[in-house]
Amino acid sequence: MKRTPLLITAGIVLFVILGYYAYDVFLVKDPVRPWDLVPADAMIVYEKNNCNACLEEVNKSSLFNIIETAASYKKPVDSIRNRIGAVLKDKQGFLISVHITKKDDFDFIYYLPYSSATTEDAFAFPKGNYRRSTREFNSVQIQELRFSGQVFSYATIGEVWIGSFTPFLIEDVIRTYETTPASERKKNRPSQQGFSSIQDDGGNVYVRLKIFSDWLSLFTAKPLNFALGESALLDLKSNGNSVVLNGFSYDSLDRSTYMLSAFRHQSPVSFGLKHVVSNRTIAVSSYGISDGAAFYGDLQKFVKQKNRALSDTLLKLSSTHNLKLENLYKLISDEFSVCFLESLKGRKLSRILLVESKQPEQWLQTLNTVSEKLSVDTVFFERYSQYEIREVPVFRFSEKLLWPFVSGFDQNFYTSVGQVIIIADNLEELKRFLDDIEAEDTWGKSVSQNRFLESTLLESNVSLYFNPAKAWNVLSADLQPRWSNFVRDNQPLLQSLQMSSIQFSHLNNSFYTNALFTYKPFVATAKPEKGGDKFITNFQQGISSLHAVRSHVNRSNEILIQDSLNDLSLLSSEGKLFWKVPIGDRIISDVTQIDFFNNGKLQYFFSTSSAIHIIDRLGNYVDPYPLHLPTADIEHVSVIDYDNSKRYRILIADKKGKLMMYDKSGALLEGWNPKDVGGSLAMPPRHHRIKGKDYILAVRKDGQVFLMNRRGENLKKFPLNLEAIPSGDYALEVGSTISDTYFVLVSRDGFKIRFTVEGKLQGRETLLKTSVTSNFSLIGEKSNKSYLILQQDGKQLTIADESGKRILSNNIVGLSPSDIKYFDFGAGNAFIGLIDRTQGLSYIYDSRGNLLTEPPLESTAIEVRPINSEQFRVFFIHGKSLVIQPL
Repeated sequence: MKRTPLLITAGIVLFVILGYYAYDVFLVKDPVRPWDLVPADAMIVYEKNNCNACLEEVNKSSLFNIIETAASYKKPVDSIRNRIGAVLKDKQGFLISVHITKKDDFDFIYYLPYSSATTEDAFAFPKGNYRRSTREFNSVQIQELRFSGQVFSYATIGEVWIGSFTPFLIEDVIRTYETTPASERKKNRPSQQGFSSIQDDGGNVYVRLKIFSDWLSLFTAKPLNFALGESALLDLKSNGNSVVLNGFSYDSLDRSTYMLSAFRHQSPVSFGLKHVVSNRTIAVSSYGISDGAAFYGDLQKFVKQKNRALSDTLLKLSSTHNLKLENLYKLISDEFSVCFLESLKGRKLSRILLVESKQPEQWLQTLNTVSEKLSVDTVFFERYSQYEIREVPVFRFSEKLLWPFVSGFDQNFYTSVGQVIIIADNLEELKRFLDDIEAEDTWGKSVSQNRFLESTLLESNVSLYFNPAKAWNVLSADLQPRWSNFVRDNQPLLQSLQMSSIQFSHLNNSFYTNALFTYKPFVATAKPEKGGDKFITNFQQGISSLHAVRSHVNRSNEILIQDSLNDLSLLSSEGKLFWKVPIGDRIISDVTQIDFFNNGKLQYFFSTSSAIHIIDRLGNYVDPYPLHLPTADIEHVSVIDYDNSKRYRILIADKKGKLMMYDKSGALLEGWNPKDVGGSLAMPPRHHRIKGKDYILAVRKDGQVFLMNRRGENLKKFPLNLEAIPSGDYALEVGSTISDTYFVLVSRDGFKIRFTVEGKLQGRETLLKTSVTSNFSLIGEKSNKSYLILQQDGKQLTIADESGKRILSNNIVGLSPSDIKYFDFGAGNAFIGLIDRTQGLSYIYDSRGNLLTEPPLESTAIEVRPINSEQFRVFFIHGKSLVIQPL
């Protein structure tokens, strides 16, 4: 009997539960919300909050302008687009999702909570040249407006209005709604995924990190395949001249699926490697490591799941040669970073890997062991300044160690600076990087870079710092044609985006995420305004030459002027005279800056017809200079520093082809007293170090080529007869080995000739002629980064790049190669100067052949120098005046 009340109570409870469940399922329907309709392939979803003023600030930014311009690139701008923008501007709770629509394009879906009283009126599209139609898809009525070859489709599902300029995206939304159970649709809502956000900002940005590489692949010609994490929800706001997104990113439950999983046992660390990051760097990816052993374990789990073959290769390499490479990870102290720089070859990226270690000598010892065990014949070794450079002869060794955070590095040249191991994929790039460190031309010494870094997360585990203004020139080479054209057509707008960063900082079971995009205000104008003032300095005598130099005090531009009395003057970039020194003869060479005393202070090296001169920045001669020589017919002079040790050698060629080499104290060296090549040279002899070996090249005017060692001895198979008359300068194309490294010359009659240091003629390419009287020359870039090809005939001159693509044409005739100057300052900032001495006019073009000086400059001598990465000055002679003005 006592059991009866208990059963009755249980029955009542069960009845109530079942009743509530039936009521909840069958009678109370959860209204459809915009998040319920977002298809799974959405890359990014934006959700507007209730702060219209916050969004308005974001809309004023250059970042928003770029996104808006990209979204409508080469698409008609119609009143429908304007109408949508106007309606959404004042609405809350709407979403915009981003989807891939083609291999190189994307589009949006708009979602707005529906109210029959307001939404139809809000989207009462104005009448125009539209064809209206209705179609049905899975029982849902889709309204369509057709105009200018485009279709705008919209429909209503439940309580949500949806619209898109891509019809099949609307079908995807309908399909998502009908095939996804309500309980599953709820899981798409960020609130159901543990995300939280604030309301007083410009909105929320939801990012599906796991497919974000698909989004980036829209823009690149090379497919990308990486996944940082599962997803992220970021708050959006504007702060001065910056846009900030911050929130949280999440990894998956399977902690080996995404790249962030390698940092799940790491604490955030500060970016301490900035003191060795060159100011030429375009981007840095930095990874904070607080526990190297734990990082190794987590990284191996990820690699075994995602790239098992790579893991097996590294394991085999380590075990076969008893290398114990796993110990390297334990020695990582705080961080490793990859610096991306514009290559010497131009429009390509070079990579520098930086690894901070608490025991750098152990890293070096292990790398040396790998080098010794795996090198064939000899171990590569080169001393450069105070550094020892070696090579790990393992294809993509750095990638094998630290994939997926490090990729590429077909070659691996390494050295160390303090506690930092430096590995480069190109030997010459490594040397340039070391030069920047020695000159303290680094982020750590840059006021602007430090100011930017202080605005980012001071501690993180994954950081990407990048400078878009420097990157577009390199990136455009690897973009899809559509987006390469977009970069070309929107240069001023894109250049307004400045230093930016994306960072992930491990916190509990998630990653605090911060993305910062800085910009300068952009105003669309027909021509960009030239910044800076114009300066004019008058001289009592005429000016015969000018030479641009750089101050070692503050790295500012300065200018050396020689007047008709052969006096030499140094002036600032504003035209202020520092000093004047009598030289006694005309300068016949370029002015080269050297560090004679190896103390960071620079002097000016140049030659007159019978003497070598070295003058310091205060206008004083360095003892024992001027060095007066027995010959009075110096034609060419070069200063050589074999290993950047500042133990300079001076190589002189007279008009008869006799070569003499002196040390910095003025003593004549054995083997060069003189070295007679039997005829006048076509260009100055130069030194090259290739794969650790020294070569000195001299080219006679009749096409005989001499390649010599440091003692002046001809190498095997030299002299080499090119059977052509060289014209202009020559270039060096450095390959990965000696055999694929080529010297390049252009003959007057139109052949581009390549030969190797082994004396092998690699090719004789016929250049395309526009006339039987065409003459050709090679024009070297001022810092030897690249070259141009000049073609002249009776009517005009044409200049082409290395590949033969025409850049510009001009009706000037009779120019010599020395009348053309080619400056390449990187990041797409290249300039070509033409000097018409007959008319006394000079022209400056950009790298696309656009004339920048209109009218032309009344001058027969010009120099171009950067003020910063975006502004440039031109120095030129006008009568008895030096003129300095913005370019």
